[in-house]
Amino acid sequence: MNWRFDRLRALPFDAVLIAVVLLAISQIFWSHIGINISDGGQLWYGTIQTALGEVPVRDFQSYDPGRYYWGALWFKILGDDGIKSLGFSALAFQFIGMVLGLLVLRRRILKTWWALAAAGLVIWIWLGGHESVIIISAVYFAVLLVEKPSNLRHFSAGAFVGIVAFFGRNHGLYCAVAFSALILFVWLRIDRRKLPVRLCLWLLGVIVGYLPMLVMIALIPGFLHAVIEGIKFNLYVARRLPLPVPWPWRPDYSRLGWGASAFVFGVGILYLLVPISYIVAGIHLLTTKRDLQRKTVLIACVFVGLAFLDYTFSRASFGYLAMTIWPALIGLMAIPAAFDQRYKRVLTIGAWAFILIASRATIWEGAWSARSSLIKVPVKALVRYHGNLDIAYREYGFVRTEIRGDDLWIDTATAKTINDVKKLVGQKLAPDENILIAPYWPGFYPILRKKSPVWENYFLLPQSKEKQEEMIGDLERKNVNWAILENPPLDGREELRFSNTHAYMWQYLMENFERVDTDLLPEGVQLRRRTEKIERKVEAR
Repeated sequence: MNWRFDRLRALPFDAVLIAVVLLAISQIFWSHIGINISDGGQLWYGTIQTALGEVPVRDFQSYDPGRYYWGALWFKILGDDGIKSLGFSALAFQFIGMVLGLLVLRRRILKTWWALAAAGLVIWIWLGGHESVIIISAVYFAVLLVEKPSNLRHFSAGAFVGIVAFFGRNHGLYCAVAFSALILFVWLRIDRRKLPVRLCLWLLGVIVGYLPMLVMIALIPGFLHAVIEGIKFNLYVARRLPLPVPWPWRPDYSRLGWGASAFVFGVGILYLLVPISYIVAGIHLLTTKRDLQRKTVLIACVFVGLAFLDYTFSRASFGYLAMTIWPALIGLMAIPAAFDQRYKRVLTIGAWAFILIASRATIWEGAWSARSSLIKVPVKALVRYHGNLDIAYREYGFVRTEIRGDDLWIDTATAKTINDVKKLVGQKLAPDENILIAPYWPGFYPILRKKSPVWENYFLLPQSKEKQEEMIGDLERKNVNWAILENPPLDGREELRFSNTHAYMWQYLMENFERVDTDLLPEGVQLRRRTEKIERKVEAR
């Protein structure tokens, strides 16, 4: 009887319950707020096309296939391909990350339900998209490996790396670096047995986890070529979007208000302290000779965190920092349990104080987290408007907008743009006509129920002349009569204007399409029409 009770108590009911409650709050109060027609729009478009039978990477511009098949699976389950269904698929993925994060902290670190609930709240506040879940999961599998470096756990760690690579080859590479270094550390400092066998099992696990991709390469014509071209593009072109590191001494705080100053300073401090914390903790772990088993979570966080620093700094911004901060956050919560009992109280207070201050200065103040509005709106609705959420949303600048059958609250400017473009397309295009939309609005394809006439749907980076000529050929062959174009300098860099990254395509559009006056498009956006001799039409910005 006691054995059964202990086994039952060992099950992660508390972690699952906390995750369900917090994510249910997100679903109830947040699933109908906002839409991202750029990054989020690209994911939405790709997931719809995948659900319709197209192949990511080969048939349309995309990341690795895993995330699109995950979303397409939920489209099939829910019987709908709207933006809310996409959000629910993301929520289901976040559930995995939140539970695994809580399971890490549950292991001899947070021993009471209220402490675990507080940790769950921190995870919920910071939790982002696929990248966040992947990194939290990496910490979990790293903890399992350090805690008990058995053959099975080496194989499982490898399988995890392979699955991650199916969702994103860059994240698979980071995880491969982290786990290969961790396996060597475990062999040197914890368990000196069977290194060759365990390395082989780990590599076998990688192959097994990557089997979906290997099967696609073997069975889908043209897929391998597309993958190789994508790897070349990533190596030679895709790292051309760096941002300067926002060190805390760079901004002119005299020009900023209190909230903006706190946010900018907080981000700068985190960019400084996060890598320093990994380095200091790593030196400590390499030099200490005792109590390594008490520091399993800390060890896992250091190796995963160091491996993902390249991604953190690849485009230095709060969004990238927030997606990769998980080893630092979890490691900070784990520090009190990793050291002597006499320091535990001070370390606990210090760790949680830092987490709360950093969260208040960045997540709460920054635009990256709509959760601040998520909390403020229902509170205001309850206190001031007797539970009327509609009034509270309007006060925060949201308007109700219908998109593919989903009723959403969207900020006024975005809602106007969406409604105006829908009206314009409804006036100008026949139902079966194609339209080109470039460079940064791929979300309009699913909104308008259109398919991109060219492979590329998010024109961020320079493309070769050959690739541009191929897309021009697609426009000719598919008799594309309309397009919406814009030409802003991405990140303020002139070389990243669409007219420079896709010069041949831009020249083709300017020479063969004429401008049409309209007041329905935002400032700087132009409507262009195919010249009469070719009898086509285009919109351009």
